[in-house]
Amino acid sequence: MEFKTKAALTEWANDQTMSENAAYYNGLPGVKPVKKFESRDMAVTRIWTAVSRDKPTWRGSLRRAARGNSPRLGRLRTR
Repeated sequence: MEFKTKAALTEWANDQTMSENAAYYNGLPGVKPVKKFESRDMAVTRIWTAVSRDKPTWRGSLRRAARGNSPRLGRLRTR
């Protein structure tokens, strides 16, 4: 299942039981399994963090380029 926004994930999580949220989270790659979440908000936050960490961000590339550490973008000019 793919969520484009955190709001879409929240809507989905509200329709699931807490154990279903934990089961979904535990099925994500690279996460430490949990038995249960303290709250639905915590479940959404942890799931969103896990699924969005795989998505590339253009801001990170711009920050590296501004420092001159980006092999593809080179160094950005600043005025």
